[in-house]
Amino acid sequence: MNKFMIETERLKIVPLTYEEVMLYKINRNELENNSGLKESNSQHTGQFIEMLENKLLPLLKDKKDDYIFYTIWLATDKIENAIVCDFGIKGIPDINNEIEIGYGTQEKYKCRGYMTEAIRGFINWVSCREDIRAVIAETDKGNIPSVRVLEKNDFSMYKETEAAYWWRKENEKFSTLKSL
Repeated sequence: MNKFMIETERLKIVPLTYEEVMLYKINRNELENNSGLKESNSQHTGQFIEMLENKLLPLLKDKKDDYIFYTIWLATDKIENAIVCDFGIKGIPDINNEIEIGYGTQEKYKCRGYMTEAIRGFINWVSCREDIRAVIAETDKGNIPSVRVLEKNDFSMYKETEAAYWWRKENEKFSTLKSL
């Protein structure tokens, strides 16, 4: 895997390069083997493959300099040496310096706090950046574990639709810099 990494108590979190995402799509076990990780023998859903092929990979291929905003970030457990969850940013900061994230936990690792820890580590990384004012996330109303991840990371719900909640976490450093 590449050299850029966020580290938390239990996790190593890395953004995949274009080549690594291609390998992840084609043969997840090979990416795990090449990275020295435990094989999961997991299969991607058709919906995930479609998202990679139609959205992420075309963007990622052209965004070598800003790839961290268009890729999959993998979180691996340091002790188990296995991929436990992943997340992604849905593009570079917009005109309001906001980014949106999406995330998921591997079935076998759910309800262990991995995603909460991964998002906390990511938020700590965001707090060091002056180009990101806020992190946005959408959750289905029925996805209580996803809601809890955001609540535990001090996101505030700012919008509700029939099916979803919208959450926001301000980058406190950005707010401080702007008030100076």
